[in-house]
Formats: sequence, C-alpha cells, structure tokens
Amino acid sequence: MLLVLLPHELSAQSVAPGSMDLYGLDPLLFNGRYYSFYITKGTIGDPFLQGTGFLKGSVTVRGVNFDNLDLNYDVYNQQLVLKYFNRLGAVNQIIVSDAWLEGFTLDDMHFCLLQNADTTKRIYRVFGSGEITLLRYYSKTLALDNQLSSRNFRFSNLRFENYLRTSSGMRAFKGNRNFVSLFDAGKQPNIRKYLHEKRIRLRKAGDRELTELITYCNQL
Repeated sequence: MLLVLLPHELSAQSVAPGSMDLYGLDPLLFNGRYYSFYITKGTIGDPFLQGTGFLKGSVTVRGVNFDNLDLNYDVYNQQLVLKYFNRLGAVNQIIVSDAWLEGFTLDDMHFCLLQNADTTKRIYRVFGSGEITLLRYYSKTLALDNQLSSRNFRFSNLRFENYLRTSSGMRAFKGNRNFVSLFDAGKQPNIRKYLHEKRIRLRKAGDRELTELITYCNQL
C-alpha cells in the first residue's frame, strides 16, 4: 500500500529569486548532490520527461516555495535536477534532495511525492484537485538497442502508470472499465456515461481530458 506523504494543496511561503541573489543560495533548497549521471557515448534517447532542455518551474521544500527555477525531471533515475549559476557565474546542476521535498511544478505540470510502506518515495504527476485526484508515475528503462549488431544503448519511450487517489487511499487502474469500478456503485453510471459522451479512452487521454474528468468526479 502507498501512503500519501503530503496533501496536494500546500500552504507555502514563497521565496523570490531576488532574495537568493541578495543573501546567497538558500541551503534549504541548494543542499543536494551534484547531478553527474553518465550516459555512454552513442546512447539513443535521454532519461528525462520531456527532453534535455530545462523548464521553468517551482519547488516546495518544508512549506517554502521557490519560484522561477530551471528544472528538469530525470524519470529514469527518479531525480529532480536544478540548474543554477553560482557566485562565480558558472552553471551547476544539483539533485534536489527528496528529504524535505514536498512537490514541484514544470510549466503547468504539478508533481508531488508519495511514500511507500517501506518509506521509499516516488514522484507522481497530479491531475485535478480536491478529494479525488489522478496520479501518474513516469518511468523509462535503458537497454541495448534491439537492432541487429547494434552496440548502442537506448532509452525506452516514456512509460506511465495511473492511480486514483481518494480519501481512502490510492489504487492503480488501466482502462475505462477498471477506472469506473474504483468508484461507489451509485456514481459508476454517471462516470461511465461521461467517458462515453466525451469519447475518452484513458490509455490515450490528454492532460486536459484527464483534468476535466477528475473535476467532474469531484462534483458527483
């Protein structure tokens, strides 16, 4: 069983980038190890969620929100990477420590950390808000290219697992039928009708469709 470490909606104190420039780098955020994942020459693909480019985002650590950061999410290693300039003007990349990390954003995508029963943590993307949310866990694998005589490694395409989170916990699902079965019997006909009328196939649904679906489920 997976236990929710922190609620989706956080009341956080914001720290503006200017304050870090004035007083130096905040150790609450800049306390991670240097990011130095080595990729063998000739490897095809990359370990990140959406390519090697960094995205603007924010990070919440122990209730403090740090805005306007350059971030990337390494889904292969399950690490959040922060790029910044040090006092000498050199570019550094560090892994944001998950010891106090509560959540982060990449553009308009929101992520949170959940803790397993064995105390390990996983990063999930969150769709929707309220008592019901949809959580998505991303991953990639790395293996030798399956083309004949190839000696190069290749990252797999992005993979994901979907979970429905409610006040009673979180449960995995795959297709439409499985999703509907996770709700109370009285709500199932309405959700089934909504999926049919909107022509939603959960295995292929886009971000907007998923968010609107969860919003509808919270209104039932």
